[in-house]
Amino acid sequence: CLDGNAIRITFNISTYRIAPYSCLRLQTPPAEREAGGLQSNMAALREVKHDVKWMLWNMAWLTANDIFDHPGAEASVNRTDYHQARMDWHLPAELATQLRWMAFNGGWHVARYRRGLDTKDHRDRFEWHAARVHELLPADLAFHLKWAMWQAAWAASNDRAGISSDSSCRFQEHSDSFHRLLG
Repeated sequence: CLDGNAIRITFNISTYRIAPYSCLRLQTPPAEREAGGLQSNMAALREVKHDVKWMLWNMAWLTANDIFDHPGAEASVNRTDYHQARMDWHLPAELATQLRWMAFNGGWHVARYRRGLDTKDHRDRFEWHAARVHELLPADLAFHLKWAMWQAAWAASNDRAGISSDSSCRFQEHSDSFHRLLG
């Protein structure tokens, strides 16, 4: 039992031929390759800012599709996992974990709320993980990541509930802001 602590297992295997032998080379994740230890969170985020944005967006659709029993759930899982895997490879483990759970709990809370189901604890979990992200990043960047996720969750859940909203526009505004902050 990990008792709520993150565990990171990442495999990046590349093969190449050294005549006449085949060799297997294992690479260390970029976040751990720096001579001084972990890359700065900002530098790592610059590498995967596109994946962070689309993980947040796809996690919102994953949770909405699941709660609303929509057939698009499996595709949402695949897209979310793709972007999360890239984040897991490039970001320090704690940051990647907190972003994922912030996105999941925010999406789960909003989708269940929109569906009229019990949302017990999910908002608190969203806020808890958002606070951890805030500890790991500059305040303005953490703010835009949190609210981009929140707007993505409302956009997806409102869409699945058949309600029109401007949440997807607000998601884009926040994601544009965190992209600008990262340079």
